[in-house]
Amino acid sequence: MKALSYLFVIAVAALSFNLNADVAKPKSSSLAPLPAIWNSSSAQERLKAVRVAQLDAYRALLERVYGFQISSGTTLYDCALQSDQIHNQLNRLLKGAVELEKPEYNDKGMVTVVYGLKLRKIIDTLKEDKTFNTITISKAVQDKTIEALGCGALPDSMGMKMLRAKRAAELDAYRLMAERISGVMVNSETTIANMCLKNDRVQASLVAFLKGLKPTAINYTSDGSCAVTMQLKIREVVKTVETLVRIYNSDNKDKIENVKIATNDKIFTVTGHGAPRDNVIVAPSNDIYHSELTILRTVLKSEIIVE
Repeated sequence: MKALSYLFVIAVAALSFNLNADVAKPKSSSLAPLPAIWNSSSAQERLKAVRVAQLDAYRALLERVYGFQISSGTTLYDCALQSDQIHNQLNRLLKGAVELEKPEYNDKGMVTVVYGLKLRKIIDTLKEDKTFNTITISKAVQDKTIEALGCGALPDSMGMKMLRAKRAAELDAYRLMAERISGVMVNSETTIANMCLKNDRVQASLVAFLKGLKPTAINYTSDGSCAVTMQLKIREVVKTVETLVRIYNSDNKDKIENVKIATNDKIFTVTGHGAPRDNVIVAPSNDIYHSELTILRTVLKSEIIVE
């Protein structure tokens, strides 16, 4: 009788376990309608293109976050330079960015994704370091989401050439903007070029600030060429450079104590152009500012003055 009772208890327990089990079971579903070029590609090629787009979105988000101003003249990049802990925490935080839109495929073989990160999470991360725990940012700003677009493409497709054209257009726009801001006068004796040329840290931080800009327009023509438009408020650039010089130029030879921004809230707008190319030079993966920093240094050393 006891044995029978024991078996009954086991049977009830097993039945209860099966009823409560939450085991994932394979399910089949059909793909959403895709353009013909994607239907003719393999699943592996599609997944690889999406992964490239995700990594590109992460790179773009990193640039935007590092270029974000937390106060007048101070970017998140400057905070990361001053603290290894902040640098490492920001990197971990960015890897947790969420996908805001499902991948979008076009008929040229290009796929785009949009990733985002709440600014509040970044501010909370900064405040964990005692150096930055006095940061005050309005609730409305903290609730904003920083977004970034990532692009990928099938190999040997027009979409791949369009991606390369977009990158070339971005670098062209950056060069044009660097040329314009280099000649901006901060007072009667000093230009931005004078303040930036002497210190690598200042140059790298300015690159981070410029990379934090969000393009205002990205337009393609029928042949795959790309035009990227960017805007920049000059007052913010001058404030940023002024702060950087105070921090990193110990000799402080530049006369920045009497900064007078004659341009007020003037906005510079530039449009860079890029054409499809079969080959492209890729910057080292460990330095997302390599190409832009090279451009800025070239502009500064050439003493180009464009007002």
